[in-house]
Amino acid sequence: MLRGFLPISRRYFIFSTIANKRKVYEKKKLVGYTDEQMFSVVSDVENYQNFLPWCKKSHVYGKRENFLKGDLIIGFPPLSEKYTSNVTMTKPNYIKAECVDGKLFSYFLTIWRFSRVSYPFPGANKRKVYEKKKLVGYTDEQMFSVVSDVENYQNFLPWCKKSHVYGKRENFLKGDLIIGFPPLSEKYTSNAECVDGKLFSYFLTIWRFSRGLKDISQSCVIDIHVAFEFKSAIYSQFSHIFFDQVVRQMEDAFIREAQCRYGRPAIQSHVLGHRSS
Repeated sequence: MLRGFLPISRRYFIFSTIANKRKVYEKKKLVGYTDEQMFSVVSDVENYQNFLPWCKKSHVYGKRENFLKGDLIIGFPPLSEKYTSNVTMTKPNYIKAECVDGKLFSYFLTIWRFSRVSYPFPGANKRKVYEKKKLVGYTDEQMFSVVSDVENYQNFLPWCKKSHVYGKRENFLKGDLIIGFPPLSEKYTSNAECVDGKLFSYFLTIWRFSRGLKDISQSCVIDIHVAFEFKSAIYSQFSHIFFDQVVRQMEDAFIREAQCRYGRPAIQSHVLGHRSS
């Protein structure tokens, strides 16, 4: 049985308190338990006090088929709230809990939906694309020097286990790399593009560097494009676990290496644009 979880998608909205005080958080997640098992845990309101860190007390009454009413005390220091929750359920797929008499909350609604999935996900695209534009406190020449130093990737990229360069000539090099995204590991030859990977059918990384702020000579804008596709549909689902995290670690590692080589950045880095799919 699969343990742990595989993040699928997330939305988190924080609206201006002037425009709208309501906060909304939504997430879809694949977990290693059945819908019945997760339904059983989430519907066990009586025991919330025993495993939810912010729930100080949970007492259920008025329980009947597909419905229960409970008194709860929740604490988000320095705030504490006592309220009644009406919980409506459709086993094993749906749970809705609504606060009806809160002192702090004018509106507090929680909805859980549980469904079964199959591999690969219907309509899933195995190719993952990550793009980011960022202003950094180093020149384009300095960042180019770091990113082009493939021979030393093994010394500063956390997921690169080995990097060996050969076939080097002006404006081109070829290298053998071993990269590890636990629990997966891949050995391949790179022309900045994977050409013989066993796990990847497609793996491309593009960096573009341009001058930064006019009044700060030690600055530049970097455009990062990373795209890959697993040969296995199953492995493509694992990529949801690490894809964004690995690329963020990669860009952070290059900037840390620039700091090791050239000292403190002239300005703090700023993200100018980001897309992940």
